[in-house]
Amino acid sequence: MASKSTYPSAFYRVTEKIKIFYEMYKAGRKASHPHHIIRVDKSRPGELRGIKRVTSSLVPGRPFPQGTSAEDELALLEWCDCDVTAFAFFDLLKEHLGDDIDSIACWRFRPRPHRKIWITPENEDNPYVHFDHSHIQVKVGEVVLAVDFTGGQFGWPFAITGLEKYYDDYCDRAKAPVEVDVAEWAKEAGPGSFPVLYQKTLKRSIAAYTENTAEMMEDIVEKKGTEREAAEAKLMECLQEEMERFGEFCDMEADYAGI
Repeated sequence: MASKSTYPSAFYRVTEKIKIFYEMYKAGRKASHPHHIIRVDKSRPGELRGIKRVTSSLVPGRPFPQGTSAEDELALLEWCDCDVTAFAFFDLLKEHLGDDIDSIACWRFRPRPHRKIWITPENEDNPYVHFDHSHIQVKVGEVVLAVDFTGGQFGWPFAITGLEKYYDDYCDRAKAPVEVDVAEWAKEAGPGSFPVLYQKTLKRSIAAYTENTAEMMEDIVEKKGTEREAAEAKLMECLQEEMERFGEFCDMEADYAGI
């Protein structure tokens, strides 16, 4: 794990680094998301349905239809991405939050969506399907935080929230949350699976920015104002370039397999 910074508050360092990783998630997801959305249907209140093109196209980050709001775009980007995201960012958070956290774990629960959001192929009219939701929990002192980068797929805003409040707001208590064994998850997925390759690409994109990722994260956290914005922008640029190449690779693999 990374060593502690000289900054006085461990809680501050943890929450600020989580925010940086969330921005990394958004940048990477936009650059590599696998669905080419050609229409957005909001005809029914409380519902958002993306209609995707059946055939793939080699367009990094496939643009959304003109007029799609940033909120709707992010919600569709996050759809069905919670398992892969929790897996991909678990090791990164564990490494870079370092000794500032007491523990880290991945959990899954039955969500209570604030909004029904889903994607269907252009030649099908599939209804919304409920599914369980993965997220990460980190313990800082006596506080357990819920780290959820993909809550937008249920209409939830991103926030770094205490676990009890997070469950009170979003969890269907009729089904108890369960912890996920990340190591077993990786083993079952296999070395050539999409989640494992996605995680490797994330790590490679950070390495392309700097040789010492621990120092880089600490440096960004301790910057202020425009200096921090510039440092974050440079990191996101490196990440987007790597993720675009990853997205192109996945497209070519899908075309080859006839997907």
